[in-house]
Amino acid sequence: MENHYLQSNIVLVLICFFVGSIAHPQPITEQILPEIFPYTQTANISFDNMNNIHLISLSTQIITTYPYSDEGLNILSYTRIENDSIVHITAIPDTGTFYNWGLGGYGNIFKHSIKPYRDSILLGWSKQQYSWGDVYPFYSFSKPRLHFVSIIAGNIQPLFDVDNAQAPNIVAASNGVLHFIWETDTAKNSYGFF
Repeated sequence: MENHYLQSNIVLVLICFFVGSIAHPQPITEQILPEIFPYTQTANISFDNMNNIHLISLSTQIITTYPYSDEGLNILSYTRIENDSIVHITAIPDTGTFYNWGLGGYGNIFKHSIKPYRDSILLGWSKQQYSWGDVYPFYSFSKPRLHFVSIIAGNIQPLFDVDNAQAPNIVAASNGVLHFIWETDTAKNSYGFF
């Protein structure tokens, strides 16, 4: 009987929320964020309690290009945006190079996370190197490495690193306790397949 009462109250609350959201819709605004570096590939976005925007993004800077190849840098960066303008950009010193020559190449796989927390910004990212080829088809991957840092007033403070780990996430519980979450890569060494 209690379970049925609880279910009917939850349904009633959901109906009230749905009707309320139709009767009093919230305005939706669209904002194009400024491009930090050319060729941004991925980004994670977060907001602090002052509605400032915090981004961790991976961009590509092409250094040279030829008819059948290109090479360059992957740039991992943190950006804070206040009132529609960029206030601070911090390049994360863990860039990777890439090279593609049509029949093969090498590069990096980045996964990242961001969390504003009290007076700091917490960042987590993993980097895994790979290479590939088409003449004799193969893929090769190194062991991933995960890094967590704190940025306070533009200064990067390392927190900890984890070997054989990737896909970071940072969550703050309702009591303020931080939880650092990641996936463990079970490969003991670098690996590849043909």
